[in-house]
Amino acid sequence: MLGLVGRIAREHPFKFGSVFSCAKTSLSDWLVQTYIEKRENIDWKRNATFASFGLIYLGGIQYALYVPIFGRVFPGAASFAGKSISAKLADGPGMRGMVAQVLIDQVLHHPFMYFPAFYSLKEVVNGGKIADGLAKYRRNMKEDLVALWKLWIPSTIINFAFMPMHLRIPWVATTSLFWTAILSYMRGSDDVPAELMADEAEDVSGNQGRALSAMLDWRVADKPAYAYDSTKSHMLVSATGRDRIGFIAQLSHQLSDINCNVLDAKMYKVGKDFVAVMLIESEPAVHIHLAI
Repeated sequence: MLGLVGRIAREHPFKFGSVFSCAKTSLSDWLVQTYIEKRENIDWKRNATFASFGLIYLGGIQYALYVPIFGRVFPGAASFAGKSISAKLADGPGMRGMVAQVLIDQVLHHPFMYFPAFYSLKEVVNGGKIADGLAKYRRNMKEDLVALWKLWIPSTIINFAFMPMHLRIPWVATTSLFWTAILSYMRGSDDVPAELMADEAEDVSGNQGRALSAMLDWRVADKPAYAYDSTKSHMLVSATGRDRIGFIAQLSHQLSDINCNVLDAKMYKVGKDFVAVMLIESEPAVHIHLAI
């Protein structure tokens, strides 16, 4: 069976890489939605976004970059991959070519092609504009690239140093099985606008925020959290419950009823549950009892 798969990969590298990438990307998102986010109903539109991205970009555009383009720019890449480790270490031009491929891939390709394409496609599929997707990428760029490089720099070194040309895309797709799960977990759900206020939360279909690794800061006070009023009491309130419409609105209204002011808040989703941590300000000796 493995021999048959290997023969298909050698004889039809583009088709094999495209189909493999499409199936792998769809599977990764499905696993995240099913076993990490524990969704009762799979978001197939979101899954189709990942599958399309896997087919068109990972299987098509990355194949063109890694095989024909890199093959021409670095003509010794194929022979370098087949050498022993000792021969590789003694091959100065080959080592420099391998490092150059890694740098081009991680410093140019992913920041300026891969992520913009992903965010743009995701936004268009969800009925938005490409410009909105690029704006989201600019906000998330630092966090996304740090997560990317932790996994992909070691994987890319292995790919360009050891993999034959026809196995470059399957290797990328295999590593991407884990990366897509990370990306789906971080960026699969629609971002909740940072300016969303508690009273407006009732009009939103659930608190579908970003995942835990992308915790949101919601500034709901006019003054910064460190500008404390020494004549008042300050407390940290945490609330946890099943994600539902009105969760934040109900909590905020109860705090407002006892004249508590929310200075700062952090909110995030963990599977089906929603967690809110609020820094509040109140008159001294106020008794707080919340029921949500």
